[in-house]
Amino acid sequence: MAAAHGAVAVCQSCTALSRSETFQGIVKARNLDVKTWTQAGWHSYSHFFAEPNVYECPVPSRVREILLSPPEGRWLLGVNPSGKKHTIFRAPICTGKEWGVQFDEARIYSTTDEFAACLADFERMTALGFSKDDVSSGRQSHGSILRAGVSAWASADGAMKIWRRERPDLLDLVAYCARSASAHGVEFKARDSPPPPAVADPPAPPPIVEPASVEPAKPKRGRKAAKPVKPTNPVQLSLF
Repeated sequence: MAAAHGAVAVCQSCTALSRSETFQGIVKARNLDVKTWTQAGWHSYSHFFAEPNVYECPVPSRVREILLSPPEGRWLLGVNPSGKKHTIFRAPICTGKEWGVQFDEARIYSTTDEFAACLADFERMTALGFSKDDVSSGRQSHGSILRAGVSAWASADGAMKIWRRERPDLLDLVAYCARSASAHGVEFKARDSPPPPAVADPPAPPPIVEPASVEPAKPKRGRKAAKPVKPTNPVQLSLF
């Protein structure tokens, strides 16, 4: 926050913009629709200042509006996607449609026309049902491509390849405030894939048949069962 590395003094304005009490006091005084808690401070939200006396904590849709139609006079925008970073001290003061925005740890310079062009190409893909992560990374699932149509996907993704290669920093800012697929009324799954083939039910096992009981055969009437023959004594032969 100091003017230079190694400085031992901090101005009172910077000190005020680092205290949670100051932030919560401004939210209350301006009756802003912002949630506060004990530790809520300037590091918890995004910030937009504009002349003559404008202060907001803009949400992504409002950031989109500001960058598509910047105000007259001087203005400042610090975008805090994580809700854990100070951006006011780093954001540059802008005038007109050529601007610089502090986005998390990065300072992004662009123009309204360039931002609008990148945003249009980005939302062209989300309107086809692709998620923001899919559009930013360039990795789309086979099922999502088939659902969108191969020719439509190839044309839209071809335009996005230029932004991924030449302006990845601007792409991060665009992804933050672009409309998602659901905002276009498209329902999708981030990694959609064709349904698995139906599996037929296995055949039923054959019924278990209990073996019939077999009774032993009975001798016929009028005939007696033969008695076993006892062996006779063997004949002993004498050689003398």
